[in-house]
Amino acid sequence: MRTTGRLRFVWLMALVAIASLALVACRGEDEEDEEANVPGVTEDRILLGTHTPLTGSVAVYSPISKAVSAYFQYVNQEQGGVHGRRIEYLVEDDAYSPPQTVQVVTKLVEQDQIFAMLNGLGTPTHEAVLDYLEESGVPDMYIASGATRWTEPLRKTVFGFQPDYVTEGTILGTYIAESFSGRRVGLLYQNDDFGRDGIEGLKKGIGNRATVVAEVSYEAGAPDLSSQVLRLREAGAEVIGLYATPAQAGNAIGFAKQQGYNVPWVVSSVAGDFILRLLRPEQTAGIISISYLKQPYETDDPDVQKHLDILQRYGGGEQASNFTMYGQCVAELMVETLNRAGERLTRTRLVEAAESIRDWRCSLFSDGVEVNLSESDHKPLESGYIVQAEGNQWRQVGELINYESTQ
Repeated sequence: MRTTGRLRFVWLMALVAIASLALVACRGEDEEDEEANVPGVTEDRILLGTHTPLTGSVAVYSPISKAVSAYFQYVNQEQGGVHGRRIEYLVEDDAYSPPQTVQVVTKLVEQDQIFAMLNGLGTPTHEAVLDYLEESGVPDMYIASGATRWTEPLRKTVFGFQPDYVTEGTILGTYIAESFSGRRVGLLYQNDDFGRDGIEGLKKGIGNRATVVAEVSYEAGAPDLSSQVLRLREAGAEVIGLYATPAQAGNAIGFAKQQGYNVPWVVSSVAGDFILRLLRPEQTAGIISISYLKQPYETDDPDVQKHLDILQRYGGGEQASNFTMYGQCVAELMVETLNRAGERLTRTRLVEAAESIRDWRCSLFSDGVEVNLSESDHKPLESGYIVQAEGNQWRQVGELINYESTQ
């Protein structure tokens, strides 16, 4: 009986070993198959793509993709690309229209055969292709939107970039509660996940330390928010929390100033920079926002100067702004991810490389701001500074705020 038991044990161990070897062999074959059939990757090229509004109501964002492209050209020309491969970036105009986003992204995936999507811009637009990209196995890298649905719940092949709107809104709401305690607050927002997430955060941060007297929405792309501003004024709002895209934010604040409605405005970073370019310096008083980037007018900073040089040489002389600095940071992070993925580039290795990034800084981040990712956390940025407008520039208010502390 003992001999029979020992024989059974030996046979069992042998079967386990054989199964393990077979599993390793299968994994090896799968990896070889993946390496041999990687869309968008050749010996000398990596093909990335994006959807972004180059025309339409939010074409003000177009400098972002121009800056991404410029940085990739810089890497190609002056660093020999990544592991000997040049980066090509296909930029498709979706005019901030979800149906058009579906069309151009389908083209990028099925016709152009991109390796990965990079920095697809817009909450309503990217929502239209999120599931399609995931089902197609295309890594969805560093989305240009802070909607929480990209990262909650976790999707293995999807990565955010900027701080999500709920946590950003919580910080801004906390600022309202501490700086305008007891004031009557009005909330103005775009009627989609972008605006609703931001308003959720604002209300969370405000708590019971101020009274929200009105919540007014507008539809994406609306050219005129004057009626919404008048409703806030009629409700007696003494400070306004705003989640709007740049042109709409500028329209709302500009109209309020023209009407002599001079209340403080607390706005998302989504519109922060462009507001200062849209409005006259005397109209910007009382505007508060959040920033995690250096400013383009800080030309004594060598990294800002390098950014200006890259734009001049590879970006067609595009004027520097927070949008171009944002774009370069996205490109720098993507180059870091590709470098970590190694020469044997696959989509699986790209995702694993992104999840390995810790304590990494873009050259244009504000002091202390870092990217931290992991297998369970695909939200790269969770820190920033409160900033206050002074003419056409931002001034930091207080110390670095860690967004994770708001969770």
